Amino acid sequence: MSAFLKMVLEDDKGVKAVPLNKNTVSRRIDEMSEDIQIQLVDKFKTRKVSV
Repeated sequence: MSAFLKMVLEDDKGVKAVPLNKNTVSRRIDEMSEDIQIQLVDKFKTRKVSV
């Protein structure tokens, strides 16, 4: 994968600095899902929805 990133990004030094441990990935997934949930709730609040 590093060879692919090097080819695409021309420099993989920045990629190696990205923390990818299990806790970091899990936390980011949780943050993204919470953000998506907030966005959906906001959209539903501003639209008339019939059930």
